[in-house]
Amino acid sequence: MKKNGNPVICICDADRSYLQRLDAYLRSHLKLPVQIHCFTDAEGLMSFIGREQTLVLIISSRMLGQACTIGDLAGFGSLLVLEEEPVQLGQVAEDETEGDALLIRMGTQAIPEERTRRISKYRESSGVVHNVLELCMELPEETIRGLRIAEDSGTRRIALYSPVHGLGQTSLSLALAQLLGESGRRVLLLNLEPCAGWSEPTRITGLPGPVWQEETAQKDEPGELLPEEQETLTELLYYAECSEARFALRLQQIRRTFGAAEYIPPVRLPGQLREISAAQWQSLLRLIEREGGYDDLILDLSEAVSGLEELLSGADRILMLTGSDPVSERRTRAYERSLSLSGAESILLKTEKVTLPPGACAQERMLRQVAEELLGHA
Repeated sequence: MKKNGNPVICICDADRSYLQRLDAYLRSHLKLPVQIHCFTDAEGLMSFIGREQTLVLIISSRMLGQACTIGDLAGFGSLLVLEEEPVQLGQVAEDETEGDALLIRMGTQAIPEERTRRISKYRESSGVVHNVLELCMELPEETIRGLRIAEDSGTRRIALYSPVHGLGQTSLSLALAQLLGESGRRVLLLNLEPCAGWSEPTRITGLPGPVWQEETAQKDEPGELLPEEQETLTELLYYAECSEARFALRLQQIRRTFGAAEYIPPVRLPGQLREISAAQWQSLLRLIEREGGYDDLILDLSEAVSGLEELLSGADRILMLTGSDPVSERRTRAYERSLSLSGAESILLKTEKVTLPPGACAQERMLRQVAEELLGHA
């Protein structure tokens, strides 16, 4: 049978309330071009086999037992079992070893271990998203290529850079990302500094800064990652070079959210940033723009990144914090002079100088003015 439309994720659970909550969460957080179909009974689920290309079946352990008495689940592709409690599936599901690979037998068909995951039904919904992405990663490349989020999303690059340090550039980038996100735009922040000073920004309370706090991480569930275990910008670059077809899935795995915005955890060691070439940065940004479906890509830049001038040239807008003291003014003039001498006047034409006034309230007003101006030119 010919399959039409986007691939499908099926969810099957007898608890209608739980089913509705999980469905809503997946639609909100799983940024893939997929359809989601929900079933509250095994008969309806099994009648769906063959209608559409199903990537993953998410099914409670109780419903799994019922479904297996009706027919084979192999037509659903990969399987994510939501364990409600230890259950005995008797003849309909048993573990056995064939060589070194564990197989879970459903009816007459064998589903390999790499296409099967089992997690607690009552863990956070983010764990379901993580496991769905892991299962999708095992799909053939021709299937994965159909999971691209957008062909040409028209992503706008906003770069923040200043030759004067200590003015609050990172605080500004974090706050700006969140304000743009709160307007309904999909925003991704990349910090390209050797020592970012943060790994998990939380909800902004005072604008612009400090606009983040380091949360005390606790590992409650197997598979939940502590900040020091999470993959960072370094790993995203590696995956971009390994397989462009799987990049959209990798991007979803690594990205994190704070407030209404998203970010990639920055590199942990300064040396990692210096080893990345200008060509690698340009390739990564093009992939993010092609595969990510973002409205805005915010770059928090520093002199430590290779190809700084090229990154600034590729930006649609540039924000440069300036200071009012004599040293800051001299550094700003020297930077502008160097761009003119190198023939990069186009960078100056795209640069907007921002001077944060003293006082938290005045800074917040200034920041919101900047965000509103950017929204007006979106």
